[in-house]
This record gives sequence, C-alpha cells and structure tokens, in this order.
Amino acid sequence: SDVYKRQLILLPVNPQFVKDFSTRNHICTYPRYQRSILLILHCDIQGGTRCLIVDQGSASIKAGVLPDISPTCTLPSIIDTNSPLISKNTITSFPALESLWMKMLSALKLDPANADFFLINNGLTSFAQRKVLIEILFEKLRFERVLFANTLITSLYSTGGDTGLVLECSHSNSQVLPIYKGYAVSPAIVQSAIAGFDSTEFLTEKMQLLEKAKITFACAQEIKEKYGYVKVSEEVEARKVAMPDGNKITMSDELWKCSELLFNPNAFSMEAPGLAKMCYTSIKRSDMDMRKDLHENIVPIGGSTLFPNFVARLKGDLQTMCPSLDITVQDQENRTLIPWIGAYVIACTEIFDKLRINREEYKLSLIHICRCRRRG
Repeated sequence: SDVYKRQLILLPVNPQFVKDFSTRNHICTYPRYQRSILLILHCDIQGGTRCLIVDQGSASIKAGVLPDISPTCTLPSIIDTNSPLISKNTITSFPALESLWMKMLSALKLDPANADFFLINNGLTSFAQRKVLIEILFEKLRFERVLFANTLITSLYSTGGDTGLVLECSHSNSQVLPIYKGYAVSPAIVQSAIAGFDSTEFLTEKMQLLEKAKITFACAQEIKEKYGYVKVSEEVEARKVAMPDGNKITMSDELWKCSELLFNPNAFSMEAPGLAKMCYTSIKRSDMDMRKDLHENIVPIGGSTLFPNFVARLKGDLQTMCPSLDITVQDQENRTLIPWIGAYVIACTEIFDKLRINREEYKLSLIHICRCRRRG
C-alpha cells in the first residue's frame, strides 16, 4: 500500500540474535536458511515521510532513500581535486559539506521537508562539529527529523548481530571498537592515524622511484586498488602495471608492502600498532565475560580492508596472539556498504523512532541532544 513499504534483505545472522531481535521489533524470520536468514523489514513511511540514509565517509558519501535497500547516490568527499572534505576526522569546510549535501538531494530528487535524515559517520566527530551539522540540517536544509549514528555500530547490525568487535580501516583513520548488546564499549576503543591515505602515499613514493617521474596520488590509489594485496606467504608476485601514459612498469614488493604498512607500521619507522594488535588490545581492555563473544565476531569495514587476503592475514595474526581461542573474522563481499546496510536495519525498527531528533526538540535543547541523543 501507499502507507507501508516492504523490503527483503538477505543477511548472514546469528540465529539467537534473530530470535531476540525479531521478538523486540516484530520482524518475521525464516529459519530454514542455514547460512542466512531472510528478514522482512517493515518500513513505515506514513504521511509520505521518507528516510534518507547518508554514510559520510572520508573518501566518499553514499546515500539512499528507504525503501531502496542500497545507496543510489555516491559522491566523492572532496572540496576540489586536491583537498579532502574530511581530514583526520575533521570536517575541513562546512560550506563545502552543505553544498555536497545539496547536490546529493538534487540527485535523489528528495524534498527535505518530507524526509528524515539519518547520518552515519565514524563516531569521532567532535561535539562542536556535531552542533554545526545539526544546525545545517535543521536551519538550512530544513529537515524535520535527524539522527546521528556511529558507523561501527551500524556495521555490526548489518551482520545480524549486536555483539562483536568492529575494525574500521578507512582512508583517513583506523579504529577498533567492541560493541556489546548494541552499546559501544567506549573505554576499550583503540585508534590509529595510520590508514589508507598513508598506504597510498607510501606507494606513490615507491612508484616515483621506479618510474623516475612524478606520480599523482590518484594514480597510485588506482593502482593500489587494482593490484595491491596482503602477503600471506613467502611467494611474491611481480606484475606489469599499466601507467596512465600507456607505459608499463614491473612492480613486486611495492604491491604488498603498501598493505603491510597497515599490519606492521613499525617496520616502516612508524610508531603505531598494527591492525591485529589494535584488535588484541581492544579485546583485552574489555570485560572478561564478553571477550569470547568479541573473538567470535570480528567485523572489518572500510575501503582499506578490501585488499585480497586481508581477512586471512588478520585472522592469522590474531590466532598467533591468542592460540587457545577460536577467531572468527567476517568476510563480507562489499565492506564499503556494510555501515549503510546496518543503518537500513536500524531505520526499519522502533529504535529509529525513539532516538531521532525532531525540530521541536532541536529548538528546546540543542546542547542536550548533541551530547546525549546519538546512537553510539
């Protein structure tokens, strides 16, 4: 009908979580699926109200409007060709962000007056920045209801569970956060400034030495995404890599060292923990009674986790650190969409209705809602 829309999502889930989650949120489940469970998510859009879900990443912005089950608009998070919109968890230009959101709304043909705005980011945005974001959404774009959510928490919901360890390795930062029954265990968070940007910068320098010419960051990024991989054995591949000018150069160690920097920064004279060490430290900081559950549900997200063999290397390193425990690392195909899909799940439940901020609440107490009414 025009009042209710139904969508189907096939998600790998923990059966016990599905049972509990379904009971709380009136979601029908079909347990006959062995590795996945079909969830029928009821999206209530009474009165023509629609929900816009926006994943504001450091490399790109992905947006979609319910009942679509995947983003339909993707835009680069840049001010110009050389200046990122988000750098080291800081929004560099709010006018540029507002302009980007306006472009997004135009592409989606969405009227803010009849839509909820569900923003997900990495959770490191400061209070002062969240205050400005809310002012833009309510005062300039004229949305009626808004909700902020932590990317790591929505990512966990996309796996069908509410307890696990989420590892984010994006363009501008890396962080690990334990989540227990839907709540972030903030004292156990581990962060690092080593991320995809540093990996691409390393490859850029190495390629300039090989080519003996200036190589652009964008060129190195493209080659990293196409040819880079994680080394899991002594065998090293040498490949012919096509350059933008048509020439080809032979690359070998550079293709795996750009990812090795993320796992072992000390080998590159960088004082920071590797990704596996970050996971290990975060679990050790968590309460004893939740550690087993965290070991059994590790969820990597972010573009820098898409290297071939990434999951195998992460699991192997963690198994070496914890030889007596069973380590499970989720291996979803498109990890860049996981946060958005998790936000979709939340938006289709009562959680969203309870946490979103409406215009009346915004006018009454801006400071309170910035600090308290934020999922994660």
